[in-house]
Amino acid sequence: MPVASIAFQSGFVRGLSGSPAECLAVLAVEGDSMLPTLAHGDQILIDTNESHPSHDGIYVLRVDDALLVKRLSLNPATRRLTIRSDNDAYPTWPDCDPAAISVIGRVVWMGRKLG
Repeated sequence: MPVASIAFQSGFVRGLSGSPAECLAVLAVEGDSMLPTLAHGDQILIDTNESHPSHDGIYVLRVDDALLVKRLSLNPATRRLTIRSDNDAYPTWPDCDPAAISVIGRVVWMGRKLG
């Protein structure tokens, strides 16, 4: 159930994603695993139509009952994924089977409070 909403101009959203508005979701980042790219409290826009990674990018994953924001890289030869945090203090998971990973969607935009 949504707890809040953010308004975007339709032309702006179309430039970010070709998906319909109902396939987009906003999530607040928690933690520091994606620093310096994403910080705790940043707002991210997720395209849930992109739940099967076909190219590298930042994605939201479901692991047990938690949502994780991670960078995914697809090996073009093996079609397997590397999952990593941008913060080197966190582990990298190489050679993952995409079928074993629950991908919610790809991050297409981020917003941050200044000050």
